[in-house]
Amino acid sequence: MNLMTKASHEEVSDLNTIQDQTVFLEIENELLKERLGLSDFCSYFAGDMDPPALNHFLRHISFMENIGPEKPIRSLFPPNITFPPAEEMTETDLASIVEFLEDTLMDNGILLELSPTLPANIKYKYIVEEMLSDLIPDNIPDGAALHYNGCGGWCPECFQKDYCEMKKELWPDP
Repeated sequence: MNLMTKASHEEVSDLNTIQDQTVFLEIENELLKERLGLSDFCSYFAGDMDPPALNHFLRHISFMENIGPEKPIRSLFPPNITFPPAEEMTETDLASIVEFLEDTLMDNGILLELSPTLPANIKYKYIVEEMLSDLIPDNIPDGAALHYNGCGGWCPECFQKDYCEMKKELWPDP
């Protein structure tokens, strides 16, 4: 006689799934500790952490140290998307595509923090010409972000100089 009900069978199945996930996390954690060279550190300082918390911690360190696989920013966008020259687009189309690009970047943990008064055509050119080929971590952990502000620190040659408040403060015109 089978005493196991459908509900208890689902509970056991859920428990097996949780156990499988825990085993997977433990294996991944060991690989991350090895890659980061933190085996001794983690056994001493993080020995009491549960596998999900340790995994989050190790992924964050891996991200901060830029260790692991990378991909170009271009890969965040559909493969069939084209990036025509800004001069070939109407102001409306340009504003729309810049908003799409910014939203896609933000959805993937990349914050575009250019001068707020920067015209759409200059913002578009920066994204397409400077950012798309940049390599980024393959996996940006929750709570982390990459910040792109376009600032190289040399105001006289900066593409944002006519729109940047910091330039006005740091490099006043003669």
